[in-house]
Amino acid sequence: MADSSNPHNYPLKRNYQAAARLNLQHYLWKEQIGYLLHPSIPLTSDDLQIADVGTGTGIFLLDLLPSVPRTAHLTGLDIDTSLCPAPAYLPKNVTLRTHDIFDEVPEDLVEKFDIIHVRFFICVVEDDDPLP
Repeated sequence: MADSSNPHNYPLKRNYQAAARLNLQHYLWKEQIGYLLHPSIPLTSDDLQIADVGTGTGIFLLDLLPSVPRTAHLTGLDIDTSLCPAPAYLPKNVTLRTHDIFDEVPEDLVEKFDIIHVRFFICVVEDDDPLP
């Protein structure tokens, strides 16, 4: 059942079971394709900036962390970060922030990232139109 408090009617819940589902999907996806990011994408730049749009629990960023330089910065964006670890428990180079994908991109994020990761948005896009 959709969350009626969400103006875009996200069809899934945001609770402990949802967090478990998201983490399981992450590991199943990784197991099936054999990598987190395609091996042709370079991850060696010292000032690498990576965004994960629709970060869910933040599992993608935390799993990717050992593969990037310690100087890289990873940012998770989601309409609700309550399923993510508390900021105090995150490495210093991982940031989480709320952002609704149907809103304008904040100016401080425009042209900031070297890599932008997006997946599992099929239930957000309606009528084959990614625009709200």
